[in-house]
Amino acid sequence: MSNTFEFVLAEIFPVSISGEWGSDPSGEGNALALRAADFTKDCKLRSIIGAPRNIPDFKLGSRILRDGDILIEKSGGSPDQPVGRVVFFDRAHEGRTYVHSNFLQLLRTGENFDSKFTYYLMAFLYFSGLVFRYQQQTTGIINLKLENYLMEKVSVPALPIQKRIQRILSTIDQTIEKTEALIEKYRHIKAGLMHDLFTRGIGADGKLRPPREQAPDLYQETSIGWIPKEWGCVKASKICYSVTKGTTPSSFDNNSEDSVPYIRVENLSFDGSLTFEDDSLFVIKHIHFSELMRSRIYPGDVLINIVGPPLGKASLVPHNYKEWNTNQAVAIYRPFNKSNTSYLLYYLLSEFSQRWLYSRSKQTSGQVNLTLEMCNNLEVPLPLNEKEISAISSKLTHMFEKIRLEKESLSKLKNQKSGLMHDLLTGKVQLKVEAKQPEAAHV
Repeated sequence: MSNTFEFVLAEIFPVSISGEWGSDPSGEGNALALRAADFTKDCKLRSIIGAPRNIPDFKLGSRILRDGDILIEKSGGSPDQPVGRVVFFDRAHEGRTYVHSNFLQLLRTGENFDSKFTYYLMAFLYFSGLVFRYQQQTTGIINLKLENYLMEKVSVPALPIQKRIQRILSTIDQTIEKTEALIEKYRHIKAGLMHDLFTRGIGADGKLRPPREQAPDLYQETSIGWIPKEWGCVKASKICYSVTKGTTPSSFDNNSEDSVPYIRVENLSFDGSLTFEDDSLFVIKHIHFSELMRSRIYPGDVLINIVGPPLGKASLVPHNYKEWNTNQAVAIYRPFNKSNTSYLLYYLLSEFSQRWLYSRSKQTSGQVNLTLEMCNNLEVPLPLNEKEISAISSKLTHMFEKIRLEKESLSKLKNQKSGLMHDLLTGKVQLKVEAKQPEAAHV
């Protein structure tokens, strides 16, 4: 990286302060102590942070967090998440006294370093896997050899360039946060809509029926609660010509030419779609033909996981998938007609179905299970008019699609941010100092 300077990380942080946990408060305590649990996997602070603690006055002063401070995780981590996450602290304006716990370290930048830039630099080092060199595990806890880690050499551009880089990355971070907030807003709207549609439905006028409190004569009481009089309460097996589950073979072979894609619980979601963030398993076709065919899934099938926790992730098999299979932790609903397919999917994802399934599940050794009999006996509130079924499904499809598109946008933004971090923080793309605008002449 030209026009840059080499430092060891310790030179960037002239102030490094260990954390303090203090004692349990009798009331609110005199500070909120941040913990690794307050960090997201994306190296951000959660919306609600800190545990109330009493910190001795002589230890409190130097540990009160300021805007611009960087916290690094010294102990914690997990097999799939290395220790060493960092966060940027910017909550001092809230008027609360924040400190950091003894599993964290406070790092404060020197004069020639932009604190937000150094946060992005530290986050980039974390995501690049550099911290793996400095992991040390004792008694089940993963520790970061921080002193050694801070001796790593890094290239840092001049302060004006640091500020430009952090502004670029901060801008895309803000867009990511707005998109995440929009997804959360849509999810709340979706939950309310699902509640209304599965209890009130859509009347002949194309609108939600009035609530039961306003029009009790429009409703009937059933084993699953109050539903419109024009509806029935049926078992899932009555609207499906098949309710079965997959099978798990004894061996897997991802490289075999005679293998087929294999859907697992990890591929199901609470958003109704199949997801492939993790690698899908592949199963070799040497298992018995009848077992292979029993676990075969087809476009239009509705899948739900029956081993958890969590239970009730449900997904629709789209029309562009052929000859896929699934394992015995997944139940397969195959409705009689298309109009019931989306309706059943959305009902499986509703609070009513989730509550019904959990109340009847079997719990053993921390695992939650559903039997095929339970899946067959799931009670479904079903409009007798197919137009109403289609109208309910259409409204929910629209909302689920909104969420899907925003999640797709979020994924693209995160990939864009990852690319920008790599390009800007490694010097692959170099920025120039912005020219100062000429000052207006004074007359």
